[in-house]
Amino acid sequence: MFALQGRQIGRHRAALAVMALALLAGAGQAGGAVAAQDNAAPSAAAPAIKAPTAAEIALGRKIVVDSRLNVQIQASVALLMDQLVRSTSQTKPEMVKDLTEVLKQLQPDLMKQADVLIDKTGKAYAQVLTDQELKDVDGFFASASGQRYSKIQPLILGVLGQAMVPWRQQLTVKMMDEVRVAMKKKGFDFN
Repeated sequence: MFALQGRQIGRHRAALAVMALALLAGAGQAGGAVAAQDNAAPSAAAPAIKAPTAAEIALGRKIVVDSRLNVQIQASVALLMDQLVRSTSQTKPEMVKDLTEVLKQLQPDLMKQADVLIDKTGKAYAQVLTDQELKDVDGFFASASGQRYSKIQPLILGVLGQAMVPWRQQLTVKMMDEVRVAMKKKGFDFN
């Protein structure tokens, strides 16, 4: 319903947008935890957070755009608007036409909110990657291989998204079965 750059957002792309935002939210929580550590030694699991320069932040934002992560973030805005219209159509169908008009008017301002997250993501890259690493990553996305990667990444994420639900269910069953056996050996009934 709400087009992004003149195109309709399909369920596949919308699902990717939600996944990208979930990944970013998780990364933001991890980054906050890392930032809260005072003078802790950096580890492979928790990269050091640095104060990036304006040039590094700009390069980080460029990486977000060149990797097409910005498209996923922007798609999430349209997805939220579509979800609002769908849920309203079920509960108050008489409001859908007016709501759609209002959302179309608000869309440019709401899309600016995507830019806020794009900027934050670019800054996050700049905080954890060195200047040279930023240049290397930027060089990759400027290359033919990097451009191809950016184009196929939504497909790969779609496959991953479809595989995650059954994989998680199987892992949960396996884990619980193995935990029950191991806990029984220790004298506990873990049910």
